[in-house]
Amino acid sequence: MFLTFPAHIISLVRFAQSMAERLAAGLAGRLGLGRFGHTVFLPCEEHQKLDAEIGYIELLTRRALFLIAAIQGALPQIARRAGAAPPVKSETPARSPGKPRAPRFRLTEPQSIRARKTLEIRDPISHPALHPAQAEWARPAPEAPAGLLPAARLVRRYRALVAVFENAEPHILRMRRLIGQKPRLVLASGPASDAPSAHINMVNRRILRMLQAEAQGAARLLDPG
Repeated sequence: MFLTFPAHIISLVRFAQSMAERLAAGLAGRLGLGRFGHTVFLPCEEHQKLDAEIGYIELLTRRALFLIAAIQGALPQIARRAGAAPPVKSETPARSPGKPRAPRFRLTEPQSIRARKTLEIRDPISHPALHPAQAEWARPAPEAPAGLLPAARLVRRYRALVAVFENAEPHILRMRRLIGQKPRLVLASGPASDAPSAHINMVNRRILRMLQAEAQGAARLLDPG
């Protein structure tokens, strides 16, 4: 099933896409991203602002992807016959040992903050079977000096967004498969989507609310039950 939208909604989606990419481009310098890494710690106030701004861009991007996927049509899950061999994966370049996996943009709306695993569970010394990349991730983050917060999590979210802007097609395909299952669960309404942080200006909040309304309407059509 696919949906059709009037021209002004198509224009809104395109505008939201370009605005999200433009806003993200302005954050690279504030995160200190460059050829040699990124800023390790940020002042608390700046960290909060960047967290809110990246969160806003994520919401905008997620809704644009959802509406584009709805236009192209939901894809059903590929049913496997009993006893059938699993599909052969396409060949992809092997990752170098110890190289962390590239961040992946989250298509579903986070319902709540998941509790982190304890350091004991994540400790590579206690779990020597961890892959080198996992072991690197499992090491505790360096202790932040007073008044500063680590920027690594923000950088991962930012890089996941950049991956969408550089090549949106795989993410649209993932979204089409996702809305073929439970479209209402993709964009669950919540405080972040209904009333973004005060760090986001009123015009941008209004654009998000307009996009949110269209996405929720599309979700109801895709999943009338």
